[in-house]
Amino acid sequence: MAAARPLTVLAISTLLACGSESSAGDTPVAGDAGTTASSSGGSSSSSSSSGGSTASSGALPGGGDDAGVAPGSCPGLRDDFSAPSLDTTTWRTIGFMGWTPEIVDARLTFTPKAGYANTRTGLVRSAKSFALTGCSVSVEVARALPAGMSGEVNVSLGVAGALVRARQGTLSFAMTVDDAPKTASIPYDPAAHRFWRFREAAGVLYLETAPEGRTWTERLQGPHGANLGDVQLGMNVIDTSISGVFDAPQFDNVNVVP
Repeated sequence: MAAARPLTVLAISTLLACGSESSAGDTPVAGDAGTTASSSGGSSSSSSSSGGSTASSGALPGGGDDAGVAPGSCPGLRDDFSAPSLDTTTWRTIGFMGWTPEIVDARLTFTPKAGYANTRTGLVRSAKSFALTGCSVSVEVARALPAGMSGEVNVSLGVAGALVRARQGTLSFAMTVDDAPKTASIPYDPAAHRFWRFREAAGVLYLETAPEGRTWTERLQGPHGANLGDVQLGMNVIDTSISGVFDAPQFDNVNVVP
């Protein structure tokens, strides 16, 4: 199979805005920590790949410890954002206009600047690349944009067209398979879909959600055909509504189970 040409986040976002190929609307199935339930009704499997990478030991950038490390998570990237400011050895801020990236209540917060009357954009990306092979990377989306606003919160890998986004009450999933985009979408439930995860196993990329970072439901999967040995996690917020006062979008617990 020829290597897939990765789509940019902008290109895949445009595709998602035009509609999706399929819907994966099943509610996550309860189970033990680390269990994955297929949204298509398939068999359940462990989210930790045997023989794959495991989380490395040591303190979290935010000051936590290994007690909350997500099972099966990729080594080299973890943060609970409990430090008073964003750890610049772990994260880079890119293209911020109209937002202030800061730590508020131990969460990465995109605070809207007062009086800013234009499109707000901003990306926080992992400062170092990591290998998403036989492991996973997860993010808690503690607060997205209100459903009525024209904008989105998304998390991406920067390769394989891999993207999860919440936009106007819809949660969308995308990746590139055999040089073509593959997408799915479901109605967004901020509580049921609070955690988003990218997982790789045996050449297949899985996009999954969980309510508490433990019981995962598969939303989209496919053979990625891309080099996932060098990826960077990105957390992005775009607001095109030029809105007034609203609760700031927040991320938390990267590869950490609270």
